[in-house]
Amino acid sequence: MMIPEVRKFNDLGNSMFIELLAERPADIGVRASLLAAKDEYTIHQPELNTSFLIPSTRLQLGTNLWPIIGPKGPLSALAADPLLWNWVAAALMIHVVGNPAVKKLIGAQERWVVNPAARKFYRHLFAGAFFAYKAHSDNPARAMSVLCQPIGQPGEVVAQIMATEELGFSVAAEVATLLFFDAATGKIKKGVSGSGPGSPRRLSADYLNQLKLTVDFKGMTAKDILAILPSEFDHLKP
Repeated sequence: MMIPEVRKFNDLGNSMFIELLAERPADIGVRASLLAAKDEYTIHQPELNTSFLIPSTRLQLGTNLWPIIGPKGPLSALAADPLLWNWVAAALMIHVVGNPAVKKLIGAQERWVVNPAARKFYRHLFAGAFFAYKAHSDNPARAMSVLCQPIGQPGEVVAQIMATEELGFSVAAEVATLLFFDAATGKIKKGVSGSGPGSPRRLSADYLNQLKLTVDFKGMTAKDILAILPSEFDHLKP
C-alpha cells in the first residue's frame, strides 16, 4: 500500500488533529487519515511525485521518506517542519495502531504531535524515527538498535539511546546495536529491558552519559567503546 503524496497540515488541520487526539474517538485512525487527505486542511504540491510505501518499522519509514525529505529530496526544506510530521502521524496512524484504532495504543500526545519547545522531538513516533535514520543514513545497519522496531513500539533501547542527542546521533547507537540487536532475528534481543546490569538504561545513564563528561567518545569507534565497557556488558558483546 502507498500514501499517494506527502502533504503537511495547515494551521487549521493541525489544530483539528490535536483536538482529535484529545477526544480519542473509537475510530480515531479512520478520522485522522480522512483529515490528512482533505485539501482544506493540508498544504500539498500535487505536481511533485512524492508517493511512498507505507512503512511498518522505523527503518522502513526512514528509507521510504529519505528520497522525498532527505537532503536531496524535493521536500527537503520541510524535514524539520512540525506541520509535516503531524500530518505524517495522522496519515499513518491507522496503519500503526490498527483499524479501528484502539485508544489505549495512542499514548501521550507527544508521540503524535511535535512540540519544538518541549525538546522531545525523539518521542514523536515518526519524526524521531526519521531523524534517527538521518543521523546514520551512511550506514543504517550500524544503528539497527534504534531503527529495527515497529513504528508504534519503539521500546526501551530507543527510549534510552535517543533521549540524549549525543548518544542517538553518534557512535553510541552502533555500540547499542552490537550489544542489544540480534541480527539473526532482526529484532532487539530478548530480555533487554529494565534498569539492571547490562541494560540499555545502564549503558546510557550510568555509563555513556558519564563518559561524555570526560572523554570525547564520539571520536572513538564502537569497538573501542566496547573494549572499555564494564564487565556487566560482557555477556552481550559480539
